[in-house]
Amino acid sequence: MKVLFINENIGGHVTVHHHLRRALADHPHVQATFLDVPPPGPARRIVGAAVPGLGRLDLDLQPLRAQLALSVVVRRRLERLIDDVDVVHLYTQNAGLVSLSLFRRRPLVISLDTTNARNAYRLPYRAPTRFTPWSVPMSMWFERRLFAEARTIVANSEWAASSLRDDYGLSDDRVVVVPAGIEAPVVERRRSVGDRPTIVFLGRQLERKGGLELLDAWRQNVADRARGQPLVAAVGRG
Repeated sequence: MKVLFINENIGGHVTVHHHLRRALADHPHVQATFLDVPPPGPARRIVGAAVPGLGRLDLDLQPLRAQLALSVVVRRRLERLIDDVDVVHLYTQNAGLVSLSLFRRRPLVISLDTTNARNAYRLPYRAPTRFTPWSVPMSMWFERRLFAEARTIVANSEWAASSLRDDYGLSDDRVVVVPAGIEAPVVERRRSVGDRPTIVFLGRQLERKGGLELLDAWRQNVADRARGQPLVAAVGRG
């Protein structure tokens, strides 16, 4: 089976596709091709830029404009690849908003970690306003059309799946919850008596990525038995 994986290529999406590459490199039944969205050039940056004044009111549709610009780039590359594969895996839906006609030519599976209905209220660089409920439906219109075409939609969490059901009206039989896993490293290190293990949080944003909850759990439960080390780094673009 020939599978095309479309990688939105922001933040943790890079890591997801890194592991997919490794897992499928020698798979006897899957021939994987990867479409990695390139970094934004000047045109994409201009189209996706916030509009002064309107941006503060959440009326400039900046997230949607950035997604549409990205999905135009994907469509141009997808046109050259779509007929040579058996199925397309899209991660996430925002990279395929303008490729609906192409996806009708091959079975489509969408994976996602959130929806625009939820993301509109939790973007780290953009605060919702009283106008947000008026702007979000425009993004949702593009998503709904894409979701309707997909054979299966894979949510990385029940939280994301509940949005698909409650906000977009998708039935349970079309939504599959597959939590994002981690690959535990093999570490061989002998600790001396009294040497405590270290719990490390690595992420770009401590609060949004759950670092504060982990810190509270460490303090309340294992601070006397393990060291804690937050590492907040500007990794990726998401």
